[in-house]
Amino acid sequence: MGADQEGIGCGAGLLTALERRDVEIRRQAAQVLQKILKRTIVFDPFAPEATRRQQIAAIRDQCERKAG
Repeated sequence: MGADQEGIGCGAGLLTALERRDVEIRRQAAQVLQKILKRTIVFDPFAPEATRRQQIAAIRDQCERKAG
């Protein structure tokens, strides 16, 4: 899957926002994703980067399943 199609079910921009250094941007992006998915997602905007990357990978999988 190409980078431009990655996470297309949720919007690649929102997934990218989860990776940002700014905790407030991460927090807001997580809230928007929860509204799109219509359920709670497991994401801690304050967690260490390694933990957030694992959480983002799981969210990306959920988004792809929703789109597919």
